[in-house]
Amino acid sequence: MNNAAFWLRFTWQRLGRPGRLGLILVVASLGVWLFKVLPAEREAASVSSQLVDAQREAQRQASTKQGMPTLASFYRHFPDIAAVPDDLAIFNDAAEQSDLAIVESQYQLQEVPGLKLQRYQVSLPLDGDYPALRGFLSKVLQRLPHAALDEVRFERDEQSDVVTARLRFSLYYKVAK
Repeated sequence: MNNAAFWLRFTWQRLGRPGRLGLILVVASLGVWLFKVLPAEREAASVSSQLVDAQREAQRQASTKQGMPTLASFYRHFPDIAAVPDDLAIFNDAAEQSDLAIVESQYQLQEVPGLKLQRYQVSLPLDGDYPALRGFLSKVLQRLPHAALDEVRFERDEQSDVVTARLRFSLYYKVAK
């Protein structure tokens, strides 16, 4: 038997039962601390760090959300339905400025499903040449930001440069309260 083993056995016997029990408890406690408590502390620190990061991200999103437009601000961009006569006058002015003749117009008011908007559809047949028609479209769409060009059809007369365009616009207005 070597010298280290002798001293271990001697010390073990000198401890007696209470000392041996105490040493076993110390070693067991050290094992529990190493294999249970220490990993749990590391995991708690990791979760705490993730919580702090999540709180910062939530604050950042909340601060950027305050500057975001709302649905109410979206609807404020549309005029009231009372603006229809003025908007129709813009069509006539643009046609006159572009040397076009509005032959016959058709109008129809519709509700827009799912939105608090009304759609006023305007169908216009126009006679003229291509540059005049492009100028007309440009003027109307610049002056009426709430207008959408839904349909365009062109027919050209074989014997002349006259083009008949059939245009359908949708003008959007806020629903009256």
